[in-house]
Amino acid sequence: MGSGIREFIRAFRAQWLAAMSGSASVPFAVAGTLASNWSQWILLGAAVFCGALSSYLVWKKERDRADSLATQIASRKALDILRASGEPLSSWELARRILISMDKETDEKSVLMLAKTIHSSLSRQKIPVVRLDRSAWPGKWRLLPP
Repeated sequence: MGSGIREFIRAFRAQWLAAMSGSASVPFAVAGTLASNWSQWILLGAAVFCGALSSYLVWKKERDRADSLATQIASRKALDILRASGEPLSSWELARRILISMDKETDEKSVLMLAKTIHSSLSRQKIPVVRLDRSAWPGKWRLLPP
């Protein structure tokens, strides 16, 4: 999956066709045929609206995909760090170690955002491999025995 203009046009075209032929454009087309004086403005408004909507839908789809991948990567790296360290770690500690391992900045905002993602991801495991020990603050993630 590239980030070039061709990939954008492919993604955009699919959403654009849906927006232009969907239920949002039908009322505009009917109004354009009934009101001849305003038909050009109505059709222009429909085109602008559908263009903006399709741009948003392309962005949202890609953003959701990127967020999903980021969550998967964060939880995998968190499990790798827990296995390597052999000790329970808080979400904040896991986030900091992940960022260090990726040669990223460990400023407070980055660590906090990643810690929230890790906590959310590990809390919603379908097949639990870790458990949050809340006996102390902050809670620490422990690997479950195999």
